[in-house]
Amino acid sequence: MIVLKPTNSEQTFSIYPRFSDPTEKYVVIRKDGEGIVESLDFVSVSEKSYYTDVTLACNILAEDETYTIAIYSVDAVRETYERVIDENGITENSECVNDAIIEYGYTIWFKDKIYVTSKTDRNVKYEFAQDGYVESESIDDNTYKI
Repeated sequence: MIVLKPTNSEQTFSIYPRFSDPTEKYVVIRKDGEGIVESLDFVSVSEKSYYTDVTLACNILAEDETYTIAIYSVDAVRETYERVIDENGITENSECVNDAIIEYGYTIWFKDKIYVTSKTDRNVKYEFAQDGYVESESIDDNTYKI
C-alpha cells in the first residue's frame, strides 16, 4: 500500500512494477466506494537499481480515504490517446482513454492501493486509553470503556 499526503502538490513514491519500462505513464486513480476518478497524462518515472520512483500530483486525495491506482505505459494507450487530443496537445476527454483501457485490456504496468493521511509518525500504530480500563459499577446500561 502506498501512503500519500492529502495535498494536490507533487509527491514521489517508490514502487516495484511488473516489468521494466522507463517511458512516461498514464495513471488512473479511483476513490474507493465513490467512483471518483482522476486521470493523469504523461506521468514521469525514474528507474533506480531495484525500484522505480513515480512523481505525480493528484487533486482528489482526501484525508483518511483509500484509492486504487493503476499505471499504464503511454505506449500501450498511445493510439487511443492520440484520438482524444486536440491540436494544442490537451486531452479532450480522459474517459475515452479509460474506456479503451477497459475494453481492449491493455497491459497494466503497476496496480496498488493508496491510503491518504497527514500523519507523519509511522511508528505509532495505535494508542491505548491513557486512563486504562475502568470497569463500570453499573451493569444495566451495557456501557464500557476501551
